[in-house]
Amino acid sequence: MHVLYITHYSIMEPLGQSQILPYLTGLASRGHSIKIFSFEKPVLFADEGRIVAQQQALQRIGMGWLPHAYRRGSSLRNLARDVLASSAEVNRLHKRSNFELIHCRSHVPFLMAWYASMLHRVPLLLDFRGFMAEEYVDAGLWRPGGARFRLAKLIERRMCARCASLVVLTHPMRDYVQRVFVLPSEKVFVVPCCVDTGRFFPKVASFTNSAPAPLRVIYSGSTHGRYDLQAMLRFFAVLARKRPGSRLTILSTGDLTSVQTVVTITGVPSEAVTLRSVNYVEVPGILSDHDIGLFFLRGNLALLAASPTKIGEYLACGLCVVAEKGTGGLEEILVREGVGCLVDSSDPSRWSEVADEVIRLCDNPDRRLKSARIAAKHYSLEDGIQTYARAYEFAARHRP
Repeated sequence: MHVLYITHYSIMEPLGQSQILPYLTGLASRGHSIKIFSFEKPVLFADEGRIVAQQQALQRIGMGWLPHAYRRGSSLRNLARDVLASSAEVNRLHKRSNFELIHCRSHVPFLMAWYASMLHRVPLLLDFRGFMAEEYVDAGLWRPGGARFRLAKLIERRMCARCASLVVLTHPMRDYVQRVFVLPSEKVFVVPCCVDTGRFFPKVASFTNSAPAPLRVIYSGSTHGRYDLQAMLRFFAVLARKRPGSRLTILSTGDLTSVQTVVTITGVPSEAVTLRSVNYVEVPGILSDHDIGLFFLRGNLALLAASPTKIGEYLACGLCVVAEKGTGGLEEILVREGVGCLVDSSDPSRWSEVADEVIRLCDNPDRRLKSARIAAKHYSLEDGIQTYARAYEFAARHRP
C-alpha cells in the first residue's frame, strides 16, 4: 500500500526515534511504501548533515522523507497558516503519487490531510495520541470550556467520525471513544507506546543485587508542563528515608538548570540526585542500571488516553514502576501483574504505603525478569506493527 505519513512532530527527536520510526520501519518491511511528511525543530532542520544522513537511512529501507521547519509557536493564526500551506502541499503530493492511505499522527496532521482526502476520496487513518484539549488545560495553557477548547473538541468529534480507521493508545480510551463518539468497534484499534526489546532489556549483572540495598531510582523524560517533577522528588525522599543511601537519576533533554532549581525547592539533598542529558541511544543502558522508574503526571480525562513511552522502557529494562493513578490501563499492567504500583501525586497521605509496596516488589530476586516479561506481553513492538497493518487494511476497505 502506498502511504503518506504526516506528523507535526520531529522524527529526529527521541520520541520520533522510539514511537514513529520503529512502526514505520516494520510496516515498510511488510511491503508498504511510506513517505514521511514531518516538522523538525529549527536546530535540527538547520543541521544539513543530520538531515541527509536520516534521509539516506530511510531510503535504504524504502521510505521517503519530506522534512519541514517547525515554526508554529503559540498563535492559532500561525497554526492555521501552517495547516493551509500543508493542505495544499499534501494535495499536490497526492496528485503526483496517488496515495492509497494517509496516516495522520494526531489532530493537526489530520487537518492537513482533510482537503486532499475529501477531494480525492483518500482514506485517512487517525492516530489519536490523546485528548489534546484536556492536555492543554492540564498544562495550564488553555482555559477549560474556552473558545480554543470548544473548537478542539468539535474538530476531535468530526475527525473520529470522518476517519476510515482510528488507532488509540489504551483500552480504556477505546471504550470511551466508542461510547462517546458512537463508533463501530471494528473501526478502533489499540496500539500502546510499544518498546523495542531488542534495545531495551535488563542487564544480567543486575540480577545479583541483594536486599536491603539502597535503591536506584530514575525518571526519564520531560520535566515541565503536566509532568509533576516536584511530586516525584518528594516521593523519592520517602523512599530514601526507608532505604538510606538511595539515589535518584533524572534523564531529560530539557533545561537542567531549571531542574536543579526544582531539586533545591523540594529540599532533596543535591548529592542524592544526578541530572543527566543524554543521547537517546544511551537510555537503555542507563535504565537497566536502576531499580525503580517514576512517572507522575497531572490530569483527569487526558490520563485515560495516556500510554507513556517510558513505562514500557522501564519494564523492559527490568525496573519496578511507580506511576500516576488513573493512567489508561496501568491498573491491569502494573498492579495485577505485580511489577509496580499506582500513586496519586496530589495526595501524599498514602505515599509511605506505596513506597513500602514498591520496595517489597524490588526485593523479589526474580522481579527484573518478570518486569521484562510483562513488557513483552503488553508493549510488544511486533504486536503494535501487526495492529497498524490491520488498521491499514481496514481503512483501505472503507474509502470515504
